[in-house]
Amino acid sequence: MEIIKLMLNLKIRVMLIFLSYTPEFVMGPMRDGVRLATDVYKPTFYTGRLHTILVRTPYGRTDVGLNYLIPYITDVKGYALVIQSLRGFQGSEGEPSVFRTDGWGALQDGYDAINWIISQSWSSGSVCGAWFSAMGITQYLLSGTIHPAYKCAFPIVGAHSIYHYAAFYGGEFRKNLVENWLGGLGVPHLIDSVANHPSYDSTWAIMNHEERSSLVNTPMLHLAGWFDIFSESQIKAFVD
Repeated sequence: MEIIKLMLNLKIRVMLIFLSYTPEFVMGPMRDGVRLATDVYKPTFYTGRLHTILVRTPYGRTDVGLNYLIPYITDVKGYALVIQSLRGFQGSEGEPSVFRTDGWGALQDGYDAINWIISQSWSSGSVCGAWFSAMGITQYLLSGTIHPAYKCAFPIVGAHSIYHYAAFYGGEFRKNLVENWLGGLGVPHLIDSVANHPSYDSTWAIMNHEERSSLVNTPMLHLAGWFDIFSESQIKAFVD
């Protein structure tokens, strides 16, 4: 048994030596001329067109826990991986608004990101969203844009309605959550933009997946945590 384990470990190490992906940094264009910082990872030795996994985040693009998974995603599974910083964060141009430009409003950064991806020579024309927390939220919002190339999504512990499950749960301002999160992102000035809208209105409607659920046909796998702050939201998103 020990010999078998050693042989398997050696095989894995040999495979890792030959795995190779190609990273590329680009500034992805949005419809208003703003460009968003984007990392693109592709398998070096794959010559066909690639399905793409899209991750859109306000956090550091190399700090979202995907670093060790890149060889598996690209070289083993044969996908392209695109990690994009939201508007105003981590080298992206524009003013940060935290999700207001990521849905189906006047600006639709997620929609435009897909347009850029499927225009690339390496793209198969199919994009799937993935990952957790804020990156799960961006998937819910992107699905609401009804982009025909958005083929699937895997939101993990994310809220599908910012007002109802993140900012004003039960109508009560979640002061500690909102202030700590925005402060941690370095945008404490946006706290007022949340607190000044204590009632559900058009500002929040463009960040509520339920407003578009009857139109959404993107297959989704919802992964929630039993004691996570957004577990009720994800159950509701699944039921809807």
